[in-house]
Amino acid sequence: MNNRIGITDGNPPKMTPMLDQARTLLNQIAAAAPDADQKHLGNQWKALHTSLRRAQCDQMRLARAIAERNVQGVRDLIEIAAKAPPPAPRGSAYAPSVPGEAAPARSAPPPLITVRAEKPTSQQLKTALAAFKKRLKLTKLDQESRLGRSPLTSGKDSGTIAILPPSLYPKNYWEELEKQGQIKNTGGGFYELVAKAKPIKGDTPADDTAPTEEHAATE
Repeated sequence: MNNRIGITDGNPPKMTPMLDQARTLLNQIAAAAPDADQKHLGNQWKALHTSLRRAQCDQMRLARAIAERNVQGVRDLIEIAAKAPPPAPRGSAYAPSVPGEAAPARSAPPPLITVRAEKPTSQQLKTALAAFKKRLKLTKLDQESRLGRSPLTSGKDSGTIAILPPSLYPKNYWEELEKQGQIKNTGGGFYELVAKAKPIKGDTPADDTAPTEEHAATE
């Protein structure tokens, strides 16, 4: 007989608690007021993304919906994940096996690869900032098309939006742009554009004494 968390018929356990948590977070985000604290809201979106990293859905679509803060898009993906059969945990009793044969040996995890993140040039920063502005513009247009223009925003532009920067560019690009006052970190990996920022500074030699080591694991 099945139960909520695990089942006894030889199938892997379901992910219902994880999806329930994601639904709760998404409902809290959807119910947030238009003038809600952007930093807190950013942390909620980050927690939502983290809770769905193992969900059986298109993770690229999920990342895009999270970056655009598309509530309905995330909700649709949660329902897709709820209907998908969960994978069998590696090395568990749920993995199918042939009677009389030993279970396959588990492969060792891939080694960590050390990558040196070079300091971006001014041209690279300009290209990254242009991509950030384009995503920000598309996100604003998408929100306006869904919500319509609020009478509270008439007269001046108060619709400051924080977004996840394009993942095509390394993290140190956004850190350098923040250092130069082009964007502002609002928490949870989200940034907002700084109004009337000074031009991007010219190229400077990389500081070899700064900690620029980053670790990446092959999935």
